[in-house]
This record gives sequence, C-alpha cells and structure tokens, in this order.
Amino acid sequence: MRKLLVVLLALVVGVFLYAENVTVSWSGSAKFTLTVDENGADIDGSIDVDVTWAPSAFSAAAGKVSASFGLGFGGGASLSELTFDGELLKVSYVPGAASLGSYLFTGKDNDGDGYLDGVGSDYASFTLKAVDFLTVYYVDILDSEVNTNAGTPAEASYFDDFVGVTLSQDLGVFDLSAAGAFYDSDATNVSSAYEYGAEVSLEGAEALDGLSLWVGFGNSTASGTVYGVTASYKYSLDVDIVTVGVAPSVKYSEGLNTLVYSSFTDGKVVSAEVTVDVAVDPVTLGLEVTPEYDLEASTPLSVYFDATLGVKVDPVSASAEFEVPDVLTFADSWNVSGNVTVDVAPVSVAANVLYLNDGSFGYNASVSLAVEEGLDATVFYGTLFDADADGVANINTDAQWYAQLSYSVSF
Repeated sequence: MRKLLVVLLALVVGVFLYAENVTVSWSGSAKFTLTVDENGADIDGSIDVDVTWAPSAFSAAAGKVSASFGLGFGGGASLSELTFDGELLKVSYVPGAASLGSYLFTGKDNDGDGYLDGVGSDYASFTLKAVDFLTVYYVDILDSEVNTNAGTPAEASYFDDFVGVTLSQDLGVFDLSAAGAFYDSDATNVSSAYEYGAEVSLEGAEALDGLSLWVGFGNSTASGTVYGVTASYKYSLDVDIVTVGVAPSVKYSEGLNTLVYSSFTDGKVVSAEVTVDVAVDPVTLGLEVTPEYDLEASTPLSVYFDATLGVKVDPVSASAEFEVPDVLTFADSWNVSGNVTVDVAPVSVAANVLYLNDGSFGYNASVSLAVEEGLDATVFYGTLFDADADGVANINTDAQWYAQLSYSVSF
C-alpha cells in the first residue's frame, strides 16, 4: 500500500506540475457475504475504489484549461474530461459515450443492464460564449478512421460519426430544451446509412408547473419518416387530511424507436391517473384509478385500480394492498398482498404474503440482526422470492431458505 501511495503521489505531481493546487478525493465501498442455503455455502466479496483529483484551472495562452482524472483500484489513471474555457469559446473533450436530449440520442439498453449505452466512444463539445445556451457535439462512432500514413480507399465512407446540437433556455413559464443530430447509423467505414432527428421539450414553470410537452421527429433507415408527441399534466390538491392528484397523459408516436440511438418507447395511448390519499395518524389510505385507451391494443380500453392501507404503531408497521391490473377483466387478474414488520433494535422481523386470483398463495418471513455497524445477519424462509431476478418477488412452488452474514462499509 505504501508503494501504491508513492506512485500515486508521483503521478499527481508529474501531471499537474503547473497547477495552482490539487484536490484529491477517495471514495468507495467494500462488501463481504457468507451465505448458506439449501444448495450449500458460498463466500463472496467485492471492493470498489475510485480516486479522483482535479487541479484549479491554470492560465493558458488564450484562456483557461482544466482537466479531471480518475484512478481505478488497479492503479491505472484515466482522463475524465479536458476543458478549454476561453473568453469566446468553451471546448470540452470527454473519453466516454455522449447522451443528448431526453430520448432520441441517449442510446439503447442493448445489454439489458438497466443503463442506456449512450452514443459513441468519445466526444467533444463546443460552446460559443455569445450563445452559451447552444452547444455543438462531435461524437466519434468509429475511432480508427484516420490514417495519416495511407491514402483513403475508394470505397470508404468519409463521414461515419455523429454531429449533434443541444439548446436550453428559460422562457419564464416554460423551460425549453432541444436536441438534434445527423449521423451514420451503420458503424462501418465502407458504407453509409445516414439518419437524423430532433426533439423539443417544454417543462412548465410557475403557473404552468406540472405541464410537460415533448415532440420528436426524424428519418430512420428502418422506417423512413418517424415522429411522436407526448403531453402530460400533474396536479395535486391538499385539503386537510386528504390529497387528491390527477395526471392525464397522451402519447402518439410512429417509429421513433427505430432510430439507432433512440430509447423512446413507441405507442398510441391516452391515460388519466387519479389518486386519493388520506392520512389519519397512525393510518394511511391510498386509492389509484387509471383508465387507459391504447389504440394499438386488441382490447383498447383498460382501467387500473389499486387500494392500499397502512398502519404504523411503533415498533410495528403493517400494510395491505389490493391491486387489479384491469377492472374490465377483473376475474382474470387481481391480487392481494400484505406485510408486517416489527423493529426492536437490533432485531427486525418481517413477514409478507401474496394471494392471486387463480388461488396461488405465497409467503415469506425473515429475521435480521444488526450485530454491529456494518455487520448484519439474516435468516429467510418462504415461497415468495425473486426467482427470475427481475426485481419482483414471485410465488414459487418450492420454499427457499438461507442464512446470511454480511459486512459492508463505505468510505
């Protein structure tokens, strides 16, 4: 560890020799678990350490330059961002994927990890100080096109990257943001498949707070002209112990998801969510009714219903929920669930049940002990657990049990 610190210090001093001062920050987490279940025993552990430092900007010939770097636990330094901030122009280089706008230029979640992939491998942004609400982006899609020691093959496509622009402006009663781009979608330098698109978003402020409008259009190689619009409004009213909320929304789109970097979900849907919440200590009641009309569904009209009841009297808290995905087909799908938790430090006991309309019943119970700060022990048993790892507990035929000892720390 001492050798690592010496190397890190030498690297920082060497890179920022002319910086006025350097700020170094460390952050991370470590976790260890010992788990025993019906299949056997496993030991698992992980550690994640990030080191970042940034000098204050130092004077350059025509402005200021700043750089930020990161250091992984393995010791490799990497550039996070390099920025030139002059009197007329601001230029930034980021060695990572870009994300522009709300939907059309954010990338897709191609690997299914829950995160959008962004656009390209690295990018530069340019902002003129005279129009600082406007930023131009050049994103590298193919980062090995240039070869200064060879002629360009006749079959090569000259432009294989991404050029985009973003705009943001406070219009008083609206916050305006917009993005547009033109790019080659086929990710090869021997052919071209150009796409373009633009989107505009308006978010209400002051008297129009809660109102949102989004419009997008473009031309995709898969579908030709594509377009879409979404509009929504959220309003809530508090009257003593009662809160009433309404949230109508409209979506109408055609083919926007076929744009290669679009994360937009196409649809033709009109809905209106209505909620009523009542709080009379120690009891809370909640109701939600959402009628929806989907022009592309085989049965266009549906009505979602959900009712919740909660009670909290220390150290006990309990809740119950009755959910109907579609009132119009009530017999086909409804469920009732309940939860009870008792917290008497350092012990917590919890039980959950779920009953479906087809007669399926699931349950679980767990006991957790906070041995000391960061060190916890848990015992679990039941048929209600997340077998398919989709984040939702399901009813399973066979019960699962496990005992787990875990230690975690953040720094």
